[in-house]
Amino acid sequence: MPPYSAIEAEAEHVFSVLRAIPESPSVGHTHLLTGWSVLEARIASQAVALDPARAEAILPELAPRVRLGVQLARGLAGASLPDDDRRAITARMAEVDVQGKLVASSNGKVTLHGSPWDPSTGIAVPLGVLAAIGVDEATYVEALATAIRARGIGSVARAMPGLRILSLPELVEALRRREDGASPPLSYPHVPPEIAQLLVERADPPEALRAAASSLGTSREDATLSGLLLARANG
Repeated sequence: MPPYSAIEAEAEHVFSVLRAIPESPSVGHTHLLTGWSVLEARIASQAVALDPARAEAILPELAPRVRLGVQLARGLAGASLPDDDRRAITARMAEVDVQGKLVASSNGKVTLHGSPWDPSTGIAVPLGVLAAIGVDEATYVEALATAIRARGIGSVARAMPGLRILSLPELVEALRRREDGASPPLSYPHVPPEIAQLLVERADPPEALRAAASSLGTSREDATLSGLLLARANG
């Protein structure tokens, strides 16, 4: 084991770097749960591992984004989190998730976005990560739905658990919505198979599907969605 002075010197350096992390992430950061880069998340985890009490004590000094990242690291290390922080972390994870920018981390192992998620739930965040911060599956799915309502969809596959619990009008709006200049999910030549399957799985009555179709405009995306809705209404 290194001498105590060496550990103390390492802690001073790590906490100094932690305090210097800005509120606004740099362009090109790889997202990790709350929107951190992988490096930032490792710094937070290292600080918590080196001196848990000090990591908790400096929370008021940190920028909001940094504070939540440290709280996430503390939760993954077994600390109990305040309800407000738990809700904020959950909301931020869901926002990153539905945009397809998630990087999940569990027990120090980083899994880059694009890798498989649990097929039984469709949730990309490891359930162990959610459990560690006191969030159950249903709460996270509702957070996904809230993120979809607020910002739209970046990744259809990642958004599926949240899409399943939206009302039909909310689903139609989510599939039409353009976020930050991005193309809506139905603007591509081929309809994502997940969307077609979702409409098959839903129990919307034919009259509701026809009403939703009739409310759409004449853009290519609206015509595609209208066709899907009418096909489902007509069985």
